[in-house]
Amino acid sequence: MAKKSSEEALLHALYSGPQSGKDLQRILGISQSRLSQLVGAQPDVKRFGGKRNSIYARHRTIEGHPAQHPIYRVSTLGEVEEVGQLQSISERGFIVEGPDSRFQVFPGLPYFTEDLRPQGYLGRIFTQRHPELELPRKIEDWTDNHTLTAITSRGEDLPGNLIIGKKSLESWLSKKPAGLKKPKSVRYGKIAENLLGEDIGGSSAGGEHPKFTTERSIVKFSPKISTPSGARWADLLAAESIALTLVGTKNRYFLEDDRAFLEVERFDRTEAGGRVGVISLFSIVHEYLNSPRNWSQAAENLLSEKIIDPETRDAILFQEALGMLIGNDDRHFGNLSFFSDFLNPSAKLKLTPTYDLLPMTFRPRNEERLPDYSLWSRPTPTPETIRVWKEASRSAKEFWSRVADSSEISKEFKAAAKNFARD
Repeated sequence: MAKKSSEEALLHALYSGPQSGKDLQRILGISQSRLSQLVGAQPDVKRFGGKRNSIYARHRTIEGHPAQHPIYRVSTLGEVEEVGQLQSISERGFIVEGPDSRFQVFPGLPYFTEDLRPQGYLGRIFTQRHPELELPRKIEDWTDNHTLTAITSRGEDLPGNLIIGKKSLESWLSKKPAGLKKPKSVRYGKIAENLLGEDIGGSSAGGEHPKFTTERSIVKFSPKISTPSGARWADLLAAESIALTLVGTKNRYFLEDDRAFLEVERFDRTEAGGRVGVISLFSIVHEYLNSPRNWSQAAENLLSEKIIDPETRDAILFQEALGMLIGNDDRHFGNLSFFSDFLNPSAKLKLTPTYDLLPMTFRPRNEERLPDYSLWSRPTPTPETIRVWKEASRSAKEFWSRVADSSEISKEFKAAAKNFARD
């Protein structure tokens, strides 16, 4: 009877969260050897860490999920290795357990899962295509449990190189790419029509753009060019192609079936069928930073925390300044990413190739009202971006000049770009 009471006391002590061995000994009034006996007899309690920094936690069962999910990493060559465990613990938290007894406790899902969580236009496609998961159609209604269901059940082709859960790994292995294949004769126009024909629920949020992914690319597409909003989006996608080419991001702009398409090479996939680790600024801010206002402030904070080096800080400032100078007002934290290594989290982060670099200030509002080009004027530098302003201004001038000379751009936008290049 006493043994049962001791086990119940142990579970009660761990209900609100993990505890160190010393704290448990004090709370329960027992020795370390007695604590080890209790933990060994209790399958719902696990010890994490080494001798000097160990903690004890109580398993938490989530409906439809085991308490523990393996974390796999796909190499650049397409090889898979298990690199950790995602453990749900009482009361609402999670522990990520890595190699060499390393672990980290999180009050909710760990920060790196933010980038794995289906979101935006692609997220709504995800919920529509996997009704068996019984997820809310609106992603903003998802809880951590819904996100866990998504990434551990059908998380085989999410951003980066991590796959969480055996089901997701099985799905990836069943259709693992053997390497970069020759492009098939696929009509992207047909894919776009099929997507738009699906009932994916909700309207597009500001800045959210219709798109789909292939093995090696992300493809944005416009509404029908024969419509005013479609013509404007065609201009913007053509401008994005110019901007991305200017900063060295591989892309292809083309027209098909009365739509404009912009195909951008994925930097988290390799020609060998492998994958590359990435993490967005959004996820980093979520874990490490205290609510920076913009990219520049985040860059300074990351430098002070020694997460990036001065060169990367300046590269972020340049992207902020260039975005300002070409009318890109959609510089949210999800639009800046870094290469990352799950097994070496202390390594300094380096920027990925640039993406989503276009004059979003001219995007159609509610897909109907078209902002007037004459209402935009050249911005002034901020205290943070002044150090890179001259360099960014030269690049912006080159961008506007290329837009003005492009045969892919409408006469109206070319005329505006010519004026912007003079400023």
